[in-house]
Amino acid sequence: MGFSVTSIERRVKALERQSSKPPRIHEAETIQPTGDASNDFILTHSGTENFAVFVAPLRLRGVIQVRQAAAAVNTDVGSPAIPFSLALYKYSPGPFDPSDALSKSTPYNLRLVAKLGTGLTQGTVATRLNLEITREITLHPNRGEYFIAYQTTENGKWLCPGYSLGSYASRRGRKTSFLGGFVGDFPDTLTVAPITAHVPWVALRSTLGVRLYGDVTTHD
Repeated sequence: MGFSVTSIERRVKALERQSSKPPRIHEAETIQPTGDASNDFILTHSGTENFAVFVAPLRLRGVIQVRQAAAAVNTDVGSPAIPFSLALYKYSPGPFDPSDALSKSTPYNLRLVAKLGTGLTQGTVATRLNLEITREITLHPNRGEYFIAYQTTENGKWLCPGYSLGSYASRRGRKTSFLGGFVGDFPDTLTVAPITAHVPWVALRSTLGVRLYGDVTTHD
C-alpha cells in the first residue's frame, strides 16, 4: 500500500505538532529548596511593608493542573499566629524598547490569575504551609510568564533558599507598588517596581503531585 505525498506531509506535520507539545508535569517551583535552612528563613517584610505584595518568577517546564501550593514558613514571635498568603499572576505584555529592554520594560504589569489562599503559623518553629485549591488551575508554559505573589507581616519568615550563600548568587524577585489592607489582599493588576525582593521557595503541585511529593503528615 503506497502513500501519497500529501498524506506523508500530513503525518510529518502531526508528528511535529505532537513533539512540540510541552510535557505534562506535576510540580513547579520558584526555586529549589537547597541551602542552609538555619539562615535562609528570612523576614521578607519590614515594618513599613506590612501587607505589601512581592513577586517571584515561577519555573514552569510543562503543563500543570495546580491543586496545591506549598511553602516553608516561620515567625520571630511566639504569638499571635502570623498569616501568610500566596497568589498567582501572569505577565501582562506592554511596549518596550528592545534596544534598551532592561530599563524600558520596568516597571511592568502583572495580571491576577488566582488567589491561592492564606494560612496561619504560630511559634518560632519552621513549618510547612499547604494551601489547598478547590478548583484546579491549568498553567501552560507557552501561554505566558507566571509569577508567585507572596504576602505576610513584619513577623513572618519565608524560606528563601540560597540567601545565606551570598546575595549575588540568589535568584531575585521584585517588589511592587501595592500595599494591601490585610494579608490576602491581592489586586487584579500589579505594577512591578525595579526593586529586588527575596525569592521564597514555593511549590505548585497537581493532584498526583500532592500524592507523590506532598507532605504525608498532612495528607494521610
